[in-house]
Amino acid sequence: MFRRPPHPPGMMQGHERPGDIRQLVIHELRFSKEQEEQYALLVREHRSAMDSMDEQSRTILTEYFGLLKSATTDKIQQDSLEHSLGNIQQEKLSLTLNHFSKVKAICNDAQKSGFENLIPEFLKVLNPAPRENHHPHERENPGERD
Repeated sequence: MFRRPPHPPGMMQGHERPGDIRQLVIHELRFSKEQEEQYALLVREHRSAMDSMDEQSRTILTEYFGLLKSATTDKIQQDSLEHSLGNIQQEKLSLTLNHFSKVKAICNDAQKSGFENLIPEFLKVLNPAPRENHHPHERENPGERD
């Protein structure tokens, strides 16, 4: 939930990783060299900010699950940490929407309609469909023993 999601199979033209999304944007929108440079800068800025927020999330999650080490859970601290994690998630969503707005802003009028057609591809990366395969710790038959 607070780390980068796995990238789903079946994205347009085999694009499955963030790098592939970058190439998809450049290719589908037919960016000029100048637009590619602007886009690369936007991607670096976005990734840097997201990495920083991911680090904050990891730190808070470590503290959050550290609550399990106590005999009793401090409900006030738990609520505070949950609130902090929610704020980070909200910041990440806002940052990502702002990033895509900046990407759209470097598009010319013809490219903007193509950009809007890519939104479903962006969503596949941001909110992947559930995987069909079982979690490695799940058993086919719950009553079985190791």
